[in-house]
Amino acid sequence: MNIAKNAVEAMGEKGALTIVVAPGPGFVETRFDDEGPGIDPDKVARIFEPFYTTKATGTGMGLAVCMRIITAHDGAIHVRPREGRGTSMSVRLPAARKDGLE
Repeated sequence: MNIAKNAVEAMGEKGALTIVVAPGPGFVETRFDDEGPGIDPDKVARIFEPFYTTKATGTGMGLAVCMRIITAHDGAIHVRPREGRGTSMSVRLPAARKDGLE
């Protein structure tokens, strides 16, 4: 939810947020593609740091908490610029086994 909220806030009052959920071999990926201004390449490396923010208000903890939750579940999050079209964030989490066992 926080990733989607950040994307909507970054776009302001225009643009679209597309969320795609797709299974892969042994994982499920959720991708968030926004049409905002994008993230400066020099800031991408820092956006998951606790207390780092580029917003006028906020604590800078949202994406740091997302990262901790995702990695605690053996997942990964990736950020990539969408050339002239915003930002794409992908969250990959292991797929649940049908037998319910790990």
